[in-house]
Amino acid sequence: MSSSLSPRRTAENMSFGFIAQVIQSARRQPAFGTCPRTLNWAWICGHGAGAVDCHRSSGPTGRTVQLFTCLAIVQASKATKTGVRKCRRKSGTRKSGSINIWSWFMNFSIARTIRHLFAPRHELSCSWLVWRKLMASLRQRGANSSRESGAFLLGYKAGGQARIVDFVLYDDLDPHCLESGIVRFDGRYFSELWAICKARKLTVVADVHVHPGGEQQSKSDRAHPMISRSGHLALIVPNFAKRAKRSTVGIYRYLGNKDWESVPKSKRKSFFHVGF
Repeated sequence: MSSSLSPRRTAENMSFGFIAQVIQSARRQPAFGTCPRTLNWAWICGHGAGAVDCHRSSGPTGRTVQLFTCLAIVQASKATKTGVRKCRRKSGTRKSGSINIWSWFMNFSIARTIRHLFAPRHELSCSWLVWRKLMASLRQRGANSSRESGAFLLGYKAGGQARIVDFVLYDDLDPHCLESGIVRFDGRYFSELWAICKARKLTVVADVHVHPGGEQQSKSDRAHPMISRSGHLALIVPNFAKRAKRSTVGIYRYLGNKDWESVPKSKRKSFFHVGF
């Protein structure tokens, strides 16, 4: 019977027998993690692809398993198409406006810090730019020192201190308030003032008007405050705002019921700051 087998069939039987012995030998060798000798199936299934390839385990971890490694060749399917690129190659560039915003913010912060260092206790403050513009406007509306002029001072309040940042001239609201030579403001135009404050997100922190002579209040000033609210400040600039100095500006606080408190001349500089 055995003599009738062809040489090819005899070789196949020997190959299958060797495979069975190798598999049984591997099953009898328990290992922790990866087997210390991993069988290379390329040698068994191929046509003399090479010798058995062995790999060392990384360590005796995990539970006992039977693990084999089989060589496989993977190729992408021709039916799979590569999609188009969706991601941007680089991030966007910074807008030039951000530099301007940062510069404005830094300038504002520096000015505020300097003002806090040099004028920390002043109850009322104003920048040189706003103050000079205000004085020039009062002189212009005074028509060559022929009549009084005035303005509402706009700004914000915080921590018991007020900051002047803008103003609205009386005759920009009431065009007839200066015709008599003294200020006679019509209360019907206050609605326009409140609308301006709302639009600019500011509040009235004080008012100012000029006198032909000194900075003392007149009977009319005491009897008719521009803003009848306790704590409101009224400034009086003498000599039609010509060569106006901070020390010569009268400062008065309204207490209510037509009663006023005057800031002494010796304390005007510590009360009112003009600078940064």
